[in-house]
Amino acid sequence: MAHAAERPRYSGSIVIATVGDPTQTAGLRALAKAYKQFQPDVDIKIEVTGGSVGGSDNYPTWLSTQLASGKPRPDIVSGNYCVGYAHYVNFDYYRRCVNPYTGNRWDQDLDFDFSVFRTTLGIRSMLPTQAVHIMWFYNVDMFERLGLSPPKTWPEFMDVCAKIQAAGKIPTTLRFDSRYYQWLAEILWDQYSRPHIEHLRAQPGDWCFNPETDGVWKYDPADPFNSALPTLNLMRLERAIHKGIIRYDTPEFVEFLERMKEIARYTPPDFLVEQAGAGADPYSLFVRQDAAIHLDGTWLLPQIDEDMEDLRNHKGASGPLRAFRWATFEPPSLTGPLVKAPARSIESSAGAYVSIVAKNQPQIDRCVDFVMFWLSAPGHQAFIDGSIAEKEFRPAGKLMVRGVKIPEKYERMNAVYAMIGNAENDVNRLFGLAPQGSRLTQDARQILVQIIQGRIDCEEGAKRFQAFAEASVEEALRKNGMPMSLLDHPEADPSLYKAE
Repeated sequence: MAHAAERPRYSGSIVIATVGDPTQTAGLRALAKAYKQFQPDVDIKIEVTGGSVGGSDNYPTWLSTQLASGKPRPDIVSGNYCVGYAHYVNFDYYRRCVNPYTGNRWDQDLDFDFSVFRTTLGIRSMLPTQAVHIMWFYNVDMFERLGLSPPKTWPEFMDVCAKIQAAGKIPTTLRFDSRYYQWLAEILWDQYSRPHIEHLRAQPGDWCFNPETDGVWKYDPADPFNSALPTLNLMRLERAIHKGIIRYDTPEFVEFLERMKEIARYTPPDFLVEQAGAGADPYSLFVRQDAAIHLDGTWLLPQIDEDMEDLRNHKGASGPLRAFRWATFEPPSLTGPLVKAPARSIESSAGAYVSIVAKNQPQIDRCVDFVMFWLSAPGHQAFIDGSIAEKEFRPAGKLMVRGVKIPEKYERMNAVYAMIGNAENDVNRLFGLAPQGSRLTQDARQILVQIIQGRIDCEEGAKRFQAFAEASVEEALRKNGMPMSLLDHPEADPSLYKAE
């Protein structure tokens, strides 16, 4: 840790307005108290908002209103709820700076690279603190009764689903929501799109090119972590779509749509109903044993153990309301000549999603110093310990802040799965190509609806998606105040063109 005499001293205030339950701020209060020991002249104001624990409620609207005001009050926010804002601090400018609270480079204290998110302007606007992993949970008892084994390939998966359906049970809990058109879509399309990283990575001469890493990187489909290594230049992705280098009216995309349609047959009867009635929650179907397989993430691991224990202790439980053995399997891999690589999971991010609203340089310096403390062992241990003391700690996945100790029961949950590579990246954000809030996104999802309903075939769906992708590029640049001519110069720093 840096000596006190070497550590910069700051004064002023920092307003923390991240999303969360305003009645459960023990972790932030403990963090603020710990920080004050090093920076006594900084006043930390905790104004968490948004509703229930882990929920967002009206936070996106509130944050958007604050940021659009021209003089936002908050300094530190959950930037994932308003990713289009053009005035967040770019954390990549600070990742290799020495952390005054540890003496390490900051990216040695915090794993920067597990989260690949960048804004349209190409900046790292937020730092999450936990890594989640998506997998299929299944009812072991039901599988054994039906003589089934966890599938490893997509054809095996569809065969398992058909046999569960023939036995009178719902195969999967999937609904027409983000689990389907985001998680599953990314996992499936990733197996076709892996080579597209060549059209997205930074090239020599690009404003973001790093010769130490980008200069030696080579595409390797056998390495599931390969695509996380190079620097990504989002202008190159926009250019590749606009110029037709990356297309969606292809045999690969048609086959992808066929797989999306295929699994929709093995979902609840009201799969397409947007406003589901009571009791239709996907996880509820799984716990009641109405459905055999459930797509979810690492955050479910502590809960499902608790729920099974409650069912075992509930003497009045009968029928489906009984505890059962459960296990998980990884996303099954597609097969066929068009498939380029095996399946990966969604290994995304969770936690606080820390973003700094850039106001002036003294405020930026003060906030970056605080976030360095928070997202390294000295501050994050205080944050975690404070949350544990008030029974507010419930991780969604593996901590990415290094050197922090957590209760053993949460450490154990990491043994249930292994990281196998992340399919959630800019190449695969199919139904997120359009800017946040764009009507184009809803139009793209309707392509899936029409395919599932049999109103159009997958070939027609691929043609319509190609038109959607082209329109999304134009709208993204327009919304960010950037000219289309910028696509002819993807090496340029797009932040120079950002709208004021």
